Amino acid sequence: MAKQPPAETKRQLQSQLDRFATYFNEIRPHRSLDRRRPLEVFASREKATPTGPRIDTTGYRIRGTRSTRPVW
Repeated sequence: MAKQPPAETKRQLQSQLDRFATYFNEIRPHRSLDRRRPLEVFASREKATPTGPRIDTTGYRIRGTRSTRPVW
């Protein structure tokens, strides 16, 4: 990947960062991964899932806290 010119705006910088992340994770093979791409390695691994009994949440409700006092 060629060196990119300095970004002049935040939008240009974000675009450059996005391109680099895509190149680094999806296109460029890595030596430490036996010349495979990080996205390829991540996708091939078994993902963790919850284990144990499922917790019965019926009868419970989640309530947010609302303060009646003004926040200064």
